[in-house]
Amino acid sequence: MEYATFCQGTGSNIGDEDSPSLRKSRAMMSWLRHRFTIFALVVLLFCGLIFVTIYTEYINTVQIHSDLREAAEVYFAPFEYESYQTLAEICGLVLLTHAEFGGMDTDSEQLEAGLRALGNIGEVMTLVMTGGSINDSSVRALEGLSYVASISIVDADISDAALIAFRDTEISYSVSIIDCPINGTGLVNFRNPNNKISNLSLIGTAITDENLAILNLFDNLSSLNLARNALDGSGLGFVTKIKSLSMLCLSSTKIQDDNLQFLAKSPSIKFLNLSNTSITDKGLKHLHSLKTLRYLRLEYCADVHMLEFGNMPNLQVLTLDASGLADDAIVTWKNLDSLSVVTVLGCDISPKGLRHLVSMPNIEFILVDKKIAKAAHKKYPQNLAIKIRGVQMDKIDSDYIDGCSFNSFGQRIYDYSNSY
Repeated sequence: MEYATFCQGTGSNIGDEDSPSLRKSRAMMSWLRHRFTIFALVVLLFCGLIFVTIYTEYINTVQIHSDLREAAEVYFAPFEYESYQTLAEICGLVLLTHAEFGGMDTDSEQLEAGLRALGNIGEVMTLVMTGGSINDSSVRALEGLSYVASISIVDADISDAALIAFRDTEISYSVSIIDCPINGTGLVNFRNPNNKISNLSLIGTAITDENLAILNLFDNLSSLNLARNALDGSGLGFVTKIKSLSMLCLSSTKIQDDNLQFLAKSPSIKFLNLSNTSITDKGLKHLHSLKTLRYLRLEYCADVHMLEFGNMPNLQVLTLDASGLADDAIVTWKNLDSLSVVTVLGCDISPKGLRHLVSMPNIEFILVDKKIAKAAHKKYPQNLAIKIRGVQMDKIDSDYIDGCSFNSFGQRIYDYSNSY
């Protein structure tokens, strides 16, 4: 009786389906279903975004080879993409990180189709074209490319006319043309005002001293590699006008002593590679006025004896492997107060000559032939002998000799710093 009275007083009726409490319960369930639906949609959307991100990164790492139809079968087989244009449209959704073309057995039609597709993509970080299958026609297929960070054309049968493909392309970092028969006139096509090319490698080309004048178009150039060209150095006056240039490689060229005088006018060169050339001590005297020079490479310069070498107070690293250096020259060195690393592998150096090098104020280590190092370690006090590192003289590959970067050079020095 009391329970019924309570229910009546509160307006509740347990048997009544339309009672306020049940309506409230239904409303709560409807609200929860609505919120759960929204939550499920949010979760699905989040998972979709994750899938799109992962898939985009997956496409972004695909290397487009010369046979793009094969690449489509390998990477996009589940989707059965049939045409180069479709593949270009897919890749156009992202900034492609790496595109590589070429090869010995590349079909020319497929190659050009692939390069045209790349032009439709618009933006690529690294573009590499290699091999005799790359010619003027295939390079010209790239004329639609709007942006690339780095371009490498290696061992390709192209002329300067092919480089017109890049006249409207923005290039933000480097251009490497290696073992290609260009003479340099086509480099004018890289004068896009938006370009910020800091590294330029023209290795094993047909560039002439006269055409070095074109390099003045590269206002941001900091590294220039002219290795393995038939240059005598008469055009170096154009090069030294590049105020931002800090690294220069002239290894394996025909540079002459008298033309090194042009380098004396450079305001900024810190790294100079003259390895495997026929320069002599006469030419090196022109370098004494290079106050900014820190690294000097003279490997395989048989006519460099380093007599009366000096007056370079800021020089820090000197490499003379397989040069004409001998004991009698070392004792004449002066004003090399910053010199910290010297390499003399394959030189006619005795423990007596090493004693003078070790005694220089800032020497950290000297790299010599292992036999000489062992003799020095037995003869010298520990505080001097510890600076001498002995290794076996191996034939150094041309990529190292013709290098124009601190990376490979510095890595070699670092690797040898822990040698016996």
